[in-house]
Amino acid sequence: MKKTKYFIAITAAVFVFIIAMVTIFMQDTFAQSEQASAPYADTRLEIQQRRQEIKNLRESDKSGTRQQRIVLKGQNVLDRIDLRLNRTVKLTDKIEEVAKKMQEKGTDAEAVLTLIDAARGKITEAQTSYEQSKEMLDAINGAEDLSIAIKNFKNAVSATYKSMSEVKTNLVEAIKTLKAIKTTTVN
Repeated sequence: MKKTKYFIAITAAVFVFIIAMVTIFMQDTFAQSEQASAPYADTRLEIQQRRQEIKNLRESDKSGTRQQRIVLKGQNVLDRIDLRLNRTVKLTDKIEEVAKKMQEKGTDAEAVLTLIDAARGKITEAQTSYEQSKEMLDAINGAEDLSIAIKNFKNAVSATYKSMSEVKTNLVEAIKTLKAIKTTTVN
């Protein structure tokens, strides 16, 4: 029992000694770092001033960067629309070709051809609104009021997508009609 009391007392004394030494060491270290940092105070002020200049540059350039990002995103949207328009035109040509071949064989494919004509009308409408979207995107670059220019661009793109969805509806219906005609002529 006496040994554990001595052991605890010795351990506590060693622990207190270690804490005291660490405290003294830390005070010396902090005192040295304060003395060493005084000559670099000018450099620190220069760094802070440079950071403030960079921050001011970023704020002044934000509007130009925003316009660039909007134009790039708009260009990506227009590229996707262009690809979609090209694929739709090719698909329309193929469907029309199949319908004409079926008509040559004597089947009645007049309903398909009317759907294709309606789809071509919507494709033309989509192409004109695509061209308007291009013009609206070009107008964003020099726009004084960016929000109005963006709104006009979004409206033009929405009109293009609406026309494209109507084209898709007509083409899907034409394909369904073609399949129905093929199954009735085979039987």
